Amino acid sequence: VTIQVVLLILMLTGFVLINRKLSHEVWDPFYKILDKLKQYKIDEDTFISLPHSSTSEFRDLSKAIVLLVNKSRDAYLNQKEFTENASHELQTPIAIFRSKLELLIQTTPLTKDQAELISNLLDTTDRIARLNKNLLLLSKIENRQFISSEQFSTRAVINRILEDYQQLALTREISITVDVAKDLIIKANPILFEILISNLVSNALRHAPIKTDVLIKIEKETLSVLNYGSPLKWPEKIFNRFNQESRSSQGSGLGLAILKKICEVEKFSIHYTYTNSRHQFQVTFSDNSSESIQN
Repeated sequence: VTIQVVLLILMLTGFVLINRKLSHEVWDPFYKILDKLKQYKIDEDTFISLPHSSTSEFRDLSKAIVLLVNKSRDAYLNQKEFTENASHELQTPIAIFRSKLELLIQTTPLTKDQAELISNLLDTTDRIARLNKNLLLLSKIENRQFISSEQFSTRAVINRILEDYQQLALTREISITVDVAKDLIIKANPILFEILISNLVSNALRHAPIKTDVLIKIEKETLSVLNYGSPLKWPEKIFNRFNQESRSSQGSGLGLAILKKICEVEKFSIHYTYTNSRHQFQVTFSDNSSESIQN
């Protein structure tokens, strides 16, 4: 019985070892293909090189993957080129249209109704220009064209952005309070981060009632922007493109969608809540992208 048990254990051990070796040799091309796919970046690599396998199924898989990757890269390049060309081509006629309207409003005689009509057209032209600019920016973010990262102070960026919006705050008689418990050193793309802060501040100032206040808070690894206002009818759609609660708003409907996309690219998370008659947008930074500094 002892001899039989020993032989059985040896046979089972040998079977397991042989099976593992065969499985490793058979599946080794699959894991190599998987590693290549994980390392491939559609915005950087021009082509993908997959290992050759003696197994016909893996050879067919490699051919299908190469074909799919090439089609995806061609579609990515075509979309990128189309967006850039469309945006640049639209800028020129928009600028010409605006200049013609400015010349027209300076002509005489001009009735009051005609002046109001031209003024409305100028406002619409500005909105189209902003919409074109935001669509191009959103496309660039989606295409991962902002890839460089730097370390910078969150408080310094906020102070710089607030200088740009000081006149808007004074015009609407809105006071801005900055509460910094700990400054955060963020590692991210500086352009995207400035757009993130700028859109948060701009959104709060535009939608806050006159003679109220806007609060900007930095705590641990979070940045919060709060402003007073009425509750939203569809808060679950707040980050959707072209979602606007009020059509009288001068926004393009893309500001919050851009915020969401920036957070996805930079591995941040953004949440919206409404409590105590205040809208709150809270951005939480990842552990490897932020570092707290005590005041």
